[in-house]
Amino acid sequence: MYYRLPADKSRYENVTGCGNTVNCEHPQVRASIIECLKYWVEDMHVDGFRFDLATVLARDGNGFNERRSSSTPSGRSRHSLTSK
Repeated sequence: MYYRLPADKSRYENVTGCGNTVNCEHPQVRASIIECLKYWVEDMHVDGFRFDLATVLARDGNGFNERRSSSTPSGRSRHSLTSK
């Protein structure tokens, strides 16, 4: 569930060059990513993130998915990590 696998599930996919690409297509994985970011913002008071490989967050089985890049699993704007 957590890592992207090819159809034959023989190995982990590596679309980033860093190894073991996270399966952001799975709703639970995306929710986990958002919860981790919220933790760093709300509890650790981090006020910015650097996403060198951010396009991997919007990848699905067909590559980069433009629709997936603009919202969280709940449909909120990608800029609304903090609760208001």
